[in-house]
Amino acid sequence: MFIVWGKKRIERKQGLVADFCPICREIRAFALIRVGLADHIYYVSFGQGKLAGYIIRCDTCGVALRVEPSRFTMAEKDPGAELETLIQRTFPRLRETLAGRLELEQRIKRSRSAVVGEKYRELIMEPFVVLNPAVERRFAASTQMDKQSGIGCVGTIILGAGLFFGSLAFRGPTQDRILITAAIIAGIGIIYTFVQLHLAPKRFSRAHVLPSLVKCLRPLQPTRQDLADCLERCKTLGLKIGQVVKVDELWAPLERQIAGFDT
Repeated sequence: MFIVWGKKRIERKQGLVADFCPICREIRAFALIRVGLADHIYYVSFGQGKLAGYIIRCDTCGVALRVEPSRFTMAEKDPGAELETLIQRTFPRLRETLAGRLELEQRIKRSRSAVVGEKYRELIMEPFVVLNPAVERRFAASTQMDKQSGIGCVGTIILGAGLFFGSLAFRGPTQDRILITAAIIAGIGIIYTFVQLHLAPKRFSRAHVLPSLVKCLRPLQPTRQDLADCLERCKTLGLKIGQVVKVDELWAPLERQIAGFDT
């Protein structure tokens, strides 16, 4: 008997906190989340698992950042709390602690040319570094199904099983033809499902990573060459995002955003 077992990531929301989001480039509300690793059998686990750390996830863009919970005075349990209330209750010294970064963001809003040189290159690099852990996790979970691969798997099971059990009502050549059809459909469905599983991480990148990069980079107005240099640097540092994101896939929507930003 084949038994599926291993470790499963368990996330438990602790409440809301306020912090600075490097993707939104603003102070945002975040969910404070406990991350645990629990044993599972057939992907079923119990409890919250052994503590692996804490993250905060932006309520606006969804980016996840590793954090020490001691950074906050508490986690707000009221899901309807306003941002200013969150600041006062969870991180009252936020604006004082992050004064330099907040002032920098204000200067960037007033003029892109406010930041130049190495600092400018660091700011372009920042969202790639921030988003890379999500890319690494998604590509590591190569068997994780998304909508397309899930449809392929469920559709194959339903059609294959339906034809198989339907064939039991027949005998002889008719039953053989139905069973052959079921086998062909099952084979096609399995191939389709595995192809979609292979493509799922790339779809994740297009749906989640690219929009976040565009959102964060738009105020900086980088050139295509700036992006190409940044992606090469990511590859040099061994960051998976440098292999996954293609410069033209990023530049095309970003160029449109920059054009709209200028107008």
